[in-house]
Amino acid sequence: VGGAGAGEAARCQVPVGYSYEQLEMVVRRNCVKVADTTRQFDDASTNFPALWLNMALYSQWTDEIAAAQREAWLAKGRNATGLCQDAEEAARVARNTRLLARDSAANDMSHAAYLALNAWGAAIMEGRECCALLTPPYCTHHGRMA
Repeated sequence: VGGAGAGEAARCQVPVGYSYEQLEMVVRRNCVKVADTTRQFDDASTNFPALWLNMALYSQWTDEIAAAQREAWLAKGRNATGLCQDAEEAARVARNTRLLARDSAANDMSHAAYLALNAWGAAIMEGRECCALLTPPYCTHHGRMA
């Protein structure tokens, strides 16, 4: 993970020496993580108010906290989804470039991998995790974990 400025999540870096196919795997794995996480959050947040309404500890304060948390996660999800859309487009360009036997295909796929790594690592995990490894555990953790 590279350095980050104040208030900015650290960025994940693409490992040097990965093949075109390995970079493509990094794109796929990270964007699947983003899609799964945003879908699970949407499912949970849709059902969350009903769960709280059934509890005796429900309060206006809890509702306001839940709404703020939901909005923060929706923003993260939109940002990460946008990065994955950009990564998928860059990967598509790389595949087309590769079909034309151009040398820039690996660079294009490396850019796609960078976007996908940071959709998960920076946008969702705020620089705490980068998932660039090709074998388990797939991810490395950085900084303090709660």
